[in-house]
Amino acid sequence: MPTIRKLRKKWQAQVRLKGVKPQAKSFTLKSDAVAWARMIEAEIKRGVFVDTTIAQQMIVRAAIECYLLIYAE
Repeated sequence: MPTIRKLRKKWQAQVRLKGVKPQAKSFTLKSDAVAWARMIEAEIKRGVFVDTTIAQQMIVRAAIECYLLIYAE
C-alpha cells in the first residue's frame, strides 16, 4: 500500500515494494498523489513499470552526446 504524507506545503506519495527501488513524487493536491501512487503500484505488480528517474535527471546535452557516441559513424 502506498504512503501519502504532508511534506511542507505539498503531498508526497511513496511506493515501496519488495525487489523494486522505492518511488516517490510530490504533488500540490492530495488526490493527485493518491492517483499516482496507485498507478505506480499497479504497474509494478503487473510487471510493466519502467523506472525513468535516470532519464528525468539527464540533461539534453548529455542525451545528445550519448546518441552521437552510439549512432554517429
